Amino acid sequence: MGWLRCSRLCGGLTVALACSLDSAGQGGEASSTGGTADSTATGASATTATTATATDTTATGTATGTADSSSGGGGSSSAGTHGSSSDSGSAGESSSGGPLGDFGEPVAVAELNSFWDDDDPSLSADQLEIYFASTRDGIEDIFVARRSAVDEPFDTPTVVLELSDLSIDSTPELSADGLFISFASDRPFGEGGLDVWVSTRTDRQSAWSTPMSVLELSSIDAEGSAVMTADALTVYLCRYFLPPEEDQILISTRAANFDLWAEPAVVAGLQADGRDCTPWVDASGSELWWASTRAGGEGLEDIYRVDLVDGAPSGEPEAIAAINDDSRDEDPWLSPQGDVIYFSSTRAGMGQDIFMAVRE
Repeated sequence: MGWLRCSRLCGGLTVALACSLDSAGQGGEASSTGGTADSTATGASATTATTATATDTTATGTATGTADSSSGGGGSSSAGTHGSSSDSGSAGESSSGGPLGDFGEPVAVAELNSFWDDDDPSLSADQLEIYFASTRDGIEDIFVARRSAVDEPFDTPTVVLELSDLSIDSTPELSADGLFISFASDRPFGEGGLDVWVSTRTDRQSAWSTPMSVLELSSIDAEGSAVMTADALTVYLCRYFLPPEEDQILISTRAANFDLWAEPAVVAGLQADGRDCTPWVDASGSELWWASTRAGGEGLEDIYRVDLVDGAPSGEPEAIAAINDDSRDEDPWLSPQGDVIYFSSTRAGMGQDIFMAVRE
């Protein structure tokens, strides 16, 4: 969530997203076609929506990173005023058809992490490509790493030149098929401060197109971490309100892919006495995961989940006890089958690092 740390220093941030994005990579592939937009050397401003279609995908359910055994594991999480404790999160089913078990001990994905902040992981549905934000080059940029199989470590991360420039570039959200990406940037020709920009490519071997900013969800406040359901008709995002200087998760909908987004509204029933940010939603829009500082958590910030019915929370938020510890845990991303989670955490004591865990 480096964009938010930057927004508090840089002032307002705006997010607008009107393109196809299943950043969750959960259960669907999205192909995107864009509308027309005027472009410049640093990007283009877009007010037209893009269209998307989604198809079911099946991804290998196991994944490993090079484990840093010095990292802490999950701890017990006590139920608080605003949520209950859960080891496993949603019930779900394994690839064999049985119920999913609890997450195992989180491990640091050592080949992705550096001395600096590394966070906001977002993967393709097959988990062979990961995009994340890092300050290792002195300013926050977008990096990518790849691997040939889910049981192999990622290769050395490299900066994505088409998406990174002298500005702050953060919160990458990759579509399930890896052909669409959104990210936050304070580059010129945006709404002001950090805005959300989008880019596409024809295949995963091609370069990304010139980024475009999409403005209809923007405001004078700071927004980021915008994620969509697979049909591209519902978007959840985080807004940093000034005042009261607390993040909240908002929702916006539209009737069709070419329509403009409705005015974003705070997700009813999710408000708490702390910060709520970095949402992740599954492809069907039936499950929301996010990070919160609400009372009763295990650490400085914890990962929660809740079922969704028609876009609204159903039941009490659950803290994910197997993932959370006494550090700052945020930026959840789950695999299509829900059996692998990537997130960022300060538990290693060297700033924000990328961790992952697999359901046992």
